[in-house]
Amino acid sequence: MKKNILILNRIDFSNYYDNDKPVIDYSKYNVFILTKKIHAKSIPVNDYVELISLDLNNDERVIEIAKELHNKYKLDKVLALSERNLLTAGLIREYCNISGMTYNDIYPFRDKCTMKSILKKANIKVPDYVEIKQVEDIVDFISKYNKVIIKPRQGMGSENTFVIESMEDLQTILPIISEDIMSYEIEEFIEGELYHCDTVVQDGKVMFCSFMKYINSIMDYESNRFGGGFMLDDDLLDKNIRSFNKDVIKALGFRNGVSHLELFIDKFGTITFCEIAARPGGATIIPAYEQAYTINLHKAAICLELGQQLSKVKNTGYLSGYIILLPKKGVIKKVSDTREFDKPWIPFKKINVKVGQVLSNAKYSSDSIAEFVVIGKSSREVLNRLMWVEEQFMLECES
Repeated sequence: MKKNILILNRIDFSNYYDNDKPVIDYSKYNVFILTKKIHAKSIPVNDYVELISLDLNNDERVIEIAKELHNKYKLDKVLALSERNLLTAGLIREYCNISGMTYNDIYPFRDKCTMKSILKKANIKVPDYVEIKQVEDIVDFISKYNKVIIKPRQGMGSENTFVIESMEDLQTILPIISEDIMSYEIEEFIEGELYHCDTVVQDGKVMFCSFMKYINSIMDYESNRFGGGFMLDDDLLDKNIRSFNKDVIKALGFRNGVSHLELFIDKFGTITFCEIAARPGGATIIPAYEQAYTINLHKAAICLELGQQLSKVKNTGYLSGYIILLPKKGVIKKVSDTREFDKPWIPFKKINVKVGQVLSNAKYSSDSIAEFVVIGKSSREVLNRLMWVEEQFMLECES
């Protein structure tokens, strides 16, 4: 008898495929999909028993529909690959008595104060921070540090994240945060370079772990032309990041799934926690790792949720990196063509815009008009190739 899966889907449904084949075995599962309207028409009709398009930000409505489906069909699994619906998925699992991460399991991965509190108690280095209750909390904290960060406790993609270096800066952002000030936190600004570490965990054991160094700050996406990341051939750094990552995962009690950790490393090599998510990394991180290790992190997340066997990871012998070109406001007059990037060392290329399209400034750090993955035999070669892509990519807009 087939089991029933509920998918809360906010992303392109191609992410549920691997090498053009569905990750989910439809001979074993009936699939029910709640999806954003923008993706509904692109999901093949053979991939589901029932599809409902709706506003996935309406948690009450999502949970109401999930309960109706469970009462009618009895749901066995709940899948959610996007940050915004992880807590909702946890609540649905609790109501339906389904195995997997509950609301309380997921909450430390969504709330930035909770995650840092847990890690601090485990003697893991985190930035000094304060839960904001009132404006006075911000003023007191700024008096301790020359530079601070204010961001939503449950924010995503660097939206509404602010760097504050003076009281004048604070006055500028107060109108933005004042209506919901208690949903924000303030923390010290950590001087250092930012990395992300991505991990597959099964039964509490790390099955895969790798990391990349960010290109440009993910907090400056509104002023940068591009963002991205690349792998490093540094054995000592690899050892230290893996050890730090393992400690974080253990402290947070992460047992099964894919995690995306961000961390700072200063000029002395000291590692400081930034934040962590209990889902695969966004942007073009997925295909970048796939070129280096033949691992698809979306597939891994799905397999772990369904209790399916993980694919064997193979090292291709290459390092990889990715670059995302960010939009600028205006009407596109000229834009590069993918054929301009037909190189054997560019295995993945995607241009998401066309002439005549109206663009807005980037809202999230993962917003992109084009995405590329490059490979190379050294981190220097990978970085040089990423910069070549950035220099070659052409976008002309008219305001």
